[in-house]
Amino acid sequence: MPYEVFLPLRPTNVMHQLGPASALPLCNGRFMLDCLLKVPGVLWLPRIPHLAALPAVFRAASQQKVPLGVALVAESTDSVDLKRVHSPGGFFRAVVDAAEEVGSVPPFVVHVEIPRVNRPEGREYEAAGNYLNRCLEAGFTSFGVDLSGCRPEDYTAVAAGLLAPAIDLELCVTARLGAGSAADLAGWVQGLKQAGVHPDLAILPGPDELGERAWALAEQVAPLVAPTALGWRDPGREMRLDAHNLRSSFVRCLSGGSRLPAPSADADPGKVEALAYMEAADAFRALCERDSALRLSEAATALLSKS
Repeated sequence: MPYEVFLPLRPTNVMHQLGPASALPLCNGRFMLDCLLKVPGVLWLPRIPHLAALPAVFRAASQQKVPLGVALVAESTDSVDLKRVHSPGGFFRAVVDAAEEVGSVPPFVVHVEIPRVNRPEGREYEAAGNYLNRCLEAGFTSFGVDLSGCRPEDYTAVAAGLLAPAIDLELCVTARLGAGSAADLAGWVQGLKQAGVHPDLAILPGPDELGERAWALAEQVAPLVAPTALGWRDPGREMRLDAHNLRSSFVRCLSGGSRLPAPSADADPGKVEALAYMEAADAFRALCERDSALRLSEAATALLSKS
């Protein structure tokens, strides 16, 4: 099995769900990002708009042998929506079923974007924290907070409070930041680190928010926040993907966004899967060289030999 190096590294919360007999290379997002430093590619964490898209994404990644992620993006703190529309347990089970259906799945990450909150207290804050705990129990391996709606002085309190359970288990944590200068953004990341939140990935304002200015901003911020990696929210199908250009601006991950088609709730699953496959195949070809998952395994072996 080409990806067996990842199996003993699976986090505890993952193994509680998968069991010892599972051969799925479900990675801690932190380790995935570290390995990607040695691979000329960008990690794609697409928002999954319909569960029928999951087999398509895994099939496209398996055929091209590229690493991948899948993202559950919860935009509401309403308790009913969080249980019915954005169920972590249901999403995780669908991910596992899709991965097992495809077979020979490359290393992958299951990511969640926690609902955005505006302050480190109140009903929405508590709902977001409870939701993260449910995702942790379900087996997710990467956790993102959206701080763009907070006052900068509340960044550390919100992130530290919400991400504490994931940090305790040394799982991947990401933080989406609001608009600001390079100095502002670097200062906010430094503030998070001083509060004990060392984000593996800082999601900066991207082309969907800043246009062409986003490229220069990422280049300016990167040396100020290293070793924290930089990412953007996937700006969608209007932006033509190019791994070389993204890596040149130190962008190592595209997360969420709306690149995959978002069908209606009663859409035909077969059609959803077909459209998602075409989009995913194009995205993987642009973001990762073919067989890059095999190189990722080599990088993982090298990292482990040094530890």
